[in-house]
Amino acid sequence: MRFGGLLLALIGLLATRCLAEPESVEVTFHTSPPGARIYAEISGTRKYEQYLGRSGEPVLLDLKNLRGRTSFRVVFQLEGYHDRVETIGNYYFNDKARYPEHGAVALDPVHPLTPLVHFGRAHPGVAGGLAALLAGAVGIGLQRARALRARLARGRLLQQYEARAETADPRIMSLLGGYRILEKLGTGGMATVYRAVPDGSLDEQASVAVKIIRPDGVDERTIGRFRREIRLCGALQHPSIVEVLDSGDQDGLLYLVMECVEGKPLNDVIREGGLDPERALEILKSIFSAVAHAHGKGVVHRDLKPANIMVGADGRVRVMDFGLAWGLDSPALTETGHALGTPLYMAPEQVLGKKPDFAVDQYALGCVAFELLTGRPPYQDSEEISVIFRKMNDPVPRVSDYRAGASRALDEAVSRMLAREPAGRYPSVAEAGAALERALSGAS
Repeated sequence: MRFGGLLLALIGLLATRCLAEPESVEVTFHTSPPGARIYAEISGTRKYEQYLGRSGEPVLLDLKNLRGRTSFRVVFQLEGYHDRVETIGNYYFNDKARYPEHGAVALDPVHPLTPLVHFGRAHPGVAGGLAALLAGAVGIGLQRARALRARLARGRLLQQYEARAETADPRIMSLLGGYRILEKLGTGGMATVYRAVPDGSLDEQASVAVKIIRPDGVDERTIGRFRREIRLCGALQHPSIVEVLDSGDQDGLLYLVMECVEGKPLNDVIREGGLDPERALEILKSIFSAVAHAHGKGVVHRDLKPANIMVGADGRVRVMDFGLAWGLDSPALTETGHALGTPLYMAPEQVLGKKPDFAVDQYALGCVAFELLTGRPPYQDSEEISVIFRKMNDPVPRVSDYRAGASRALDEAVSRMLAREPAGRYPSVAEAGAALERALSGAS
């Protein structure tokens, strides 16, 4: 009986403790200097797993994620300082609302002048005077004083970027291959694209687009496709192809750095009823020239469509996203019957999963030309399977069916590009482009 009573009392204590245990707690982390980003590493597999907030400010710590663990790690990150990792016992915050219990976690500066830079951020009014005073005191001269002011200006610029950053994404404001990531531009099937600036200048006029392969669910085929994109795009130098500037692999992240095109995709430019022949010809000449250049390098794009063609604010046209590009010397990367591309613009043989060649790009360009001139793709349906069925069975549509006054020559040029069999198309994209130009030059 006595043992049973003790057991019941122990169970009661444990139950009371569980019931009283809070779901979350508000705590404050202190660092020297303050303002460091705080990340909780719960699983032990990712260094910047959960963003909590900044040191010196109250943050909410979710205790549910800590149950069943004896400890967790906290990473303090501050520009100009080495990352500081602290291991904290699981129940430390049961009776404490700050860390550490006394004082602050000292961050180690990358450079001896780093603390001065942070002082300049906190006291911009005295930063310039302090820089001049230090220059005179130690005799470092005008050149070093100028460099110091540049560091202070850089610190202020970083602070401005950080103030408008999306803190939910841990890659924002991080450094990747010499580029400072500022914002997310979009996410595709296998990668996320960010806008970034060179870390040396932080100049937004020199913004680039950084395409990072997404680490979640990546397999060897996806990695191979991304590496192929890097290799093939690096060989393409053309004013109407988005230029590849750099690429690399940092901490397991594959990335591709491209010029950042300010403008809109071609599908946003196309209006109902299509563009006038002069503007359509101007755009199509740039696209055909770019694709002909890629073909000359042995590269098949495989996913040409209005969404992958950018029209810059200056009117310049650029073909982008060679994520599905194929070199004619590439090994087979898809199983038989597995097609890659966008059904509205895919050639019939591509739908069937046959090995792509230059003819699939010509077919896609025929679809793009048709849409530019009529305001709609040649085969349109709400269901992809219906689009594919119509490509395989319906007669090839004519531009004149949807655009009054279209010439017979224009009908013939576009229809030949859309021939169901590759042998029925033009021998090359260059010849198709020339025929289309002749037809449009005489179009009304």
